[in-house]
Amino acid sequence: METVQSQYCGWQSRAGVTRILKFREPYVIEPAACRNAVKTGVLIVNNVKCNFTLGVATSFTTHQQGTLDNANWCTGGTYQTGREELSYQTTTAVYEVLVLNQWAKANEVSCMLTMNSGIMVPLPDKSA
Repeated sequence: METVQSQYCGWQSRAGVTRILKFREPYVIEPAACRNAVKTGVLIVNNVKCNFTLGVATSFTTHQQGTLDNANWCTGGTYQTGREELSYQTTTAVYEVLVLNQWAKANEVSCMLTMNSGIMVPLPDKSA
């Protein structure tokens, strides 16, 4: 899951309101990256390495635009939301990571794989 929040960074920026641009939206990981992560214990999300334990939820934070240090000094960047461009922003993404090893049942008649979670994918799709 991905949550992205942004705040103005500049004159009197401490009075600014935090914008939540995305809230717990699914973040798609390619199947090959998932298989590699299970082997190595490291998942790469947005070019950031995340160490995890299989079956245990973890989270991490990364700056997408601008920076913020422990003394509350910030630098701003421009974040593109798809709808609009936000200037002078410190944009932070929070990722919730849970990697599970799941079994699937193959139905040769309907040519579908059914995961334990109930998700169904076409049988020829080896990504599941």
